[in-house]
Amino acid sequence: MGAGKSTVGRLLASRLGRPFFDLDNEIVRVHGPIPEIFAAMGESGFRAIEHHQLDRLLPVMPRPGVLALGGGAFLQPANRELLTQHGATVIFLDAPFELISARISHGAQQRPLARDPELLRCLYEQRRPVYQLADYAYPSTPEEPGVLVNSLVRLVERLAACAPKRDTL
Repeated sequence: MGAGKSTVGRLLASRLGRPFFDLDNEIVRVHGPIPEIFAAMGESGFRAIEHHQLDRLLPVMPRPGVLALGGGAFLQPANRELLTQHGATVIFLDAPFELISARISHGAQQRPLARDPELLRCLYEQRRPVYQLADYAYPSTPEEPGVLVNSLVRLVERLAACAPKRDTL
């Protein structure tokens, strides 16, 4: 939450000329507002919907593309397995707690897990070790997001240069 996944993902996709998808937006499109899902089904119900939507999206998402996951999606082992099965490269945008807290304070009502500052701190500390399982980590800072996007473009270019070349028929 608040690391800049949607903003950076959208900019990265634009720079690379690739399609952009936001898992939370897909959930809202199909199931309605996330706060309403949490109110009706709780976090476990939301996580089930999140997994189902990711499972439906990955096979049909154009490749290569950019996908922003919700803040809790990567925590679920089944979601990490789906990402691995589909050959996704996962990038963790590592933002300090103070930056995340400042970014989401304005829209906390739209983020059910961010309404309580103590809970937010606890989530931050609990999630960080799992986020370290990502393939790459890049610092997300209050600077212009374009600085981070430039670094990510260089990463994608390096990965593409190292990818095995396929013969064409």
